Parts: sequence; structure tokens; C-alpha cells
Amino acid sequence: MFNHMHAPAAGTPASASGPLLDPALTLRAPALTLREGMIAHRARVPGLITADDDPLIGPLFEGHDACHVVFGCSTAPLDEARVDLWTLFGTTMTVRRYTAYLTHPALAPIYAAFMRWDMALPYLGSLADTPRIWSRARAMIRPWDFDAWSRWADVPVEEIRATFGIRVLGPAASHATIRPRVPREALDRAP
Repeated sequence: MFNHMHAPAAGTPASASGPLLDPALTLRAPALTLREGMIAHRARVPGLITADDDPLIGPLFEGHDACHVVFGCSTAPLDEARVDLWTLFGTTMTVRRYTAYLTHPALAPIYAAFMRWDMALPYLGSLADTPRIWSRARAMIRPWDFDAWSRWADVPVEEIRATFGIRVLGPAASHATIRPRVPREALDRAP
């Protein structure tokens, strides 16, 4: 239940700076469209896998990133756990498909990062959020369509939340981040 390409870069302390996707981006500025939120998310976290990179698994990664924006979650370990809970409880994503997503080789560095206590403890802290997220997901008007996020790309996040009945949690208490490990291919593609 970890996001892709967010493992710490060699020599980068996991607790440096704040969340890679500033919760204020979508919590206090919900007039952004989903597309604008996705652009901002990808700008702060380079090397994210897209459908262009891998047509089989890329759409799952993109859907996960859209959930970060729609549900107002940063890439702090606690918010990574929260976005996974939102995905399982408040979207059309099935457990079987999400399990397949979690076994993708691109996630191996993230699992390694979470084997450190300073990363694992905040993630385990999400257990306290599980009842609130489950309750808020159950109260949604309908589940967020994980696979059809692009249909909503030009809609303000605020409107998406109203349409689906999404009530986000506040920002994660922990500001430790999971630093991206950018593959060489991503650097070669940079403009």
C-alpha cells in the first residue's frame, strides 16, 4: 500500500522538508482542477509512471496519483497510508486489482524504505484513521471512479468532492516525506 517512485534517494534523509504534495494545494485551494492538481503533484514528484510509460500498469499509477489530489493526501508516510485506505474504501478499485498493483516491481524500493522504523511508524499510525476514512467513504454519494479519473480532469477538485460527497481529512501530522528515486530513463526524457 505504498505509492510508486517515492522511495528515498540515496543520501536523502526521509524527514527532510515537508510533504511532496502540499496538502494546501488541494485542501485550501480546491478551485484547482484535477488536471492542475495532477500537474502540481507530478512536478513535485518526478519520475511517476504513466500510461505512456507502461500501458498495463501505468493507468493504476495515474489513478493512485489522482486519488492523492481528490482525497487531499500528501506523500508523507501517514498520507500514503490514508490514500491507500481511501482507495480501498472510497473508490471503484477492487482489492484484487490493488493487490496486483502493489506487486509491481516499481514498488520494491518503496517497500525497502518502509522497512526503516522512522518510515514504518507513521504509516502504522494510519490505523487510527481507518474508522474515520471508512465512515467517510461509506457516507460518499458514490465511489470515486478510480479508472475514469481523466473524465474529471478539467473539473475543480471542490466540485468533484461535492459530486461524490468526499470529506477529506486534515493534513498528515507527520511531515516526513518519501523521497522519489528517479530512474535514469526519466532523466533522459526530461525537457
